[in-house]
Amino acid sequence: MTEEKRYIETAIEELLNPTFETTKQHVEVLEVQTENGKPEIARVM
Repeated sequence: MTEEKRYIETAIEELLNPTFETTKQHVEVLEVQTENGKPEIARVM
């Protein structure tokens, strides 16, 4: 698995099961776009 793919999987896991307060706050007020039932990640910086 490439490093970028690992970052994407980690981001998806955090969006599905938030562990950070910042993520929880963002998920409360923002609409997460999904594709095939998984959060869609537009880019990795």
